[in-house]
Amino acid sequence: MNNYARKAAALLLVCLVSGCASVQKVSLKPEAKQKIKHIALIEVPEQARYAMYPGQAPGLAALYIFGALGGLLVGGIESGRIESATNRFTEAVLPFKPNVSSLMLEKLEIGLKQKGYEVTRIPEPPKSKDSNGYDFAKVQGEYDAILASNMTASYSAEKNG
Repeated sequence: MNNYARKAAALLLVCLVSGCASVQKVSLKPEAKQKIKHIALIEVPEQARYAMYPGQAPGLAALYIFGALGGLLVGGIESGRIESATNRFTEAVLPFKPNVSSLMLEKLEIGLKQKGYEVTRIPEPPKSKDSNGYDFAKVQGEYDAILASNMTASYSAEKNG
C-alpha cells in the first residue's frame, strides 16, 4: 500500500470520528421522547466521491490585485486543482471501501437499541419536488420517528514546499 493511500485512509478515519464527536446534541422534551418507540433509519448511500481541498497554490493570491477579474482567475484555477485533488483522493480511498455512511448508521442503530428503541432500516425515500429534502410522506410503514442522517468525509491540507 503506498504512502498516499495510507495517509488518505487514516485521515478518512479521523474525519469520521471527529465528525461524530462534533455533532451537537439536542435533547427532546420528556413528553415527546416518551411517545417515540419505533424509529426508522434511512439507509443513505455511500458518497461516490471524497472531496479534497489541497490548499491554495502559492502566488495565486497576487491575482486578487486585479479585482473581480483576478478573483475569477483564481476561482477557475483553484476549482481545477480541487477537482484533480478530489479525483486522486477518491481513487486512493475507494479501494479501502470505507463505507462511512454505513458505519455511522450501524453505530447509531446499536446506540438506539441499547436505549430501548425499536429500530428499522428503510431504503432512501424519493426527494421532494419542492425541496432537496426527502419526501417523508412516501415512506412505507408506521414509525414514531424517521431519522435521516448523512455523513460525508473529506480532507483538507496545505501543500508544503
